[in-house]
Amino acid sequence: MNIKKVLSIVVFFILATLLVGGGLTFKARWSRTHKCPSIDNRLSSPSESEPTTPSEVNFSETGNIINWDSKTEAHTEKWHLLYEKPGAPAIKVNLIFDGESSYEKLSDEDNGRRAHVEGIKKGDDVKVVKLILSSG
Repeated sequence: MNIKKVLSIVVFFILATLLVGGGLTFKARWSRTHKCPSIDNRLSSPSESEPTTPSEVNFSETGNIINWDSKTEAHTEKWHLLYEKPGAPAIKVNLIFDGESSYEKLSDEDNGRRAHVEGIKKGDDVKVVKLILSSG
């Protein structure tokens, strides 16, 4: 290998490491300045709190989001995800949102809508890292 190829490879790995290591910071800053609809503006900056790392996320499911209480027959402020696993009855988890959650504002019209949720599951609660509503 000649010296130019070796230097190119070294520079590539240095840049890749910097971009991967600072990717969330870049996205958060970029979305705040460019109003990108695919990246929620509610992402916190690293100075405000530590970002959730992919290794902390232990829940990734697609199902239907609901905020309907069948006992009172009314919408509630609490949201749940109803999803299925092969060979098991429907599973319902409570969705917990905080300042670090990335999601579109939900309304009663979203009740029953398909969504993909990624988060940190503890018992029947899932701290939402990202909620993506399906189109249509």
